[in-house]
Amino acid sequence: MTISTPPARLSMSVRLRGLNLLAHLGGALLTVVYFHEVDPTAVAGGVPVVGAEIAYFVLAFGLLYAILKRVSTHWLAPLTQAGPVLPPGPAGGTARRRALMLPAFLALMSGGGWVAAAFIWGVFWPLLTGDFDPGRALRQMFGIAFVAGPFVTAIVFFGSERLMRHEMTRLFPSGELSAVQVPRLRVRTRMLAAFLLLGLLPLAVLSMAALTRADALRTADAATAAAIILNLKLVIVVLALGGLAVSVGLALLVAARRGAAAGRGAGSDGARAARRTRHPLCGGLERRDRRRG
Repeated sequence: MTISTPPARLSMSVRLRGLNLLAHLGGALLTVVYFHEVDPTAVAGGVPVVGAEIAYFVLAFGLLYAILKRVSTHWLAPLTQAGPVLPPGPAGGTARRRALMLPAFLALMSGGGWVAAAFIWGVFWPLLTGDFDPGRALRQMFGIAFVAGPFVTAIVFFGSERLMRHEMTRLFPSGELSAVQVPRLRVRTRMLAAFLLLGLLPLAVLSMAALTRADALRTADAATAAAIILNLKLVIVVLALGGLAVSVGLALLVAARRGAAAGRGAGSDGARAARRTRHPLCGGLERRDRRRG
């Protein structure tokens, strides 16, 4: 028993780091695609000092990483110092609250990092190079903070929460999950946030694409105008296919979640009692799901 605990804890840490890495790499790729295909004029111009830009990127990224690392280390200290199994009673109260709030904390850190990156590249860098334009700065901040940021934040929150659900029986061996007083998001609230993200984000991107191309059409000749219209059609197709894929994935996730909840409640009273006897946490999870639903 003592030999199998550290690998499980290390595996959880590695999976959370891998999730964050993949989510932020996806956000970076989305940012590149957005500024290359949707709003390329937002990053046009500037002072061609490649060496200074690389140095600024390294320093800014290092400073941002150090700040986020320090904040996360301080916030996670009660959880990391508690050991593989959280202590019962008041001694482990803070660690239990931090464990339940971990997905929200990781999502908040990710969203805050992308907002900071929007200021770093949309405001501070143009001011340093003497190429600051308020309109272009707002468009850059929109592409970084309001296109890639919500995408990464949602992936980190829902992904880390799904990973944490598999660790609850280890962190809460006595099943006191429902007794921990922390802010909780109801299932309806999560679904509303996800559907708003799916509905508003593609609409905002399409609106920005239409505005930038309408502005370019004013001074374009016939051949350039045809190319601009074709590019807008491609953007619409990509947004439609991407929105469809994400919607199907979300629908499957919600259906699986609701199906699992229905399966838990479909058995007889004796079967439910047997499941609670097998582990006390099952009853706490069922009561929490009923309150959220």
